Amino acid sequence: MMYLLQGQLLDVPQRTHFWNNKKFLPKELKWLHPDFMVMISGDADAKPRQFLPFFHMPLFGGWKKFAVISPVEKVEPWFIGWKTDHACGLSLVKIHGSVRVLRGPSGTIFFGVNINGLQIPLQCEASGTLGENNQFNRILLL
Repeated sequence: MMYLLQGQLLDVPQRTHFWNNKKFLPKELKWLHPDFMVMISGDADAKPRQFLPFFHMPLFGGWKKFAVISPVEKVEPWFIGWKTDHACGLSLVKIHGSVRVLRGPSGTIFFGVNINGLQIPLQCEASGTLGENNQFNRILLL
């Protein structure tokens, strides 16, 4: 089903769902150290979020640009979180290695935590577009 919603078969399907995300209020994330976070700029072509989760469905005009993020030092497993003007949260999907995250219309700050909930430093490795045949197609997409 996720391959169908993506509209192509090159990329592994996205694994972001409401049941595997934990939402936070911004004040709950004040303990995070900014030097360990990664700021990913927005994509001017990305449509704003709507009530329905079409932004996760490229077949319906959803977000197509992504960034590849990884821990500065090898940490496994780890989890990625995000902070925007509209939402803060943490994915509960265990990550082993790098992860791809979609770029929405505005910038997003990403942070990482290890299995014990301690913040880890992150880096942006690369960026790309869904559906392009590149070395990132098989990296987990959240």
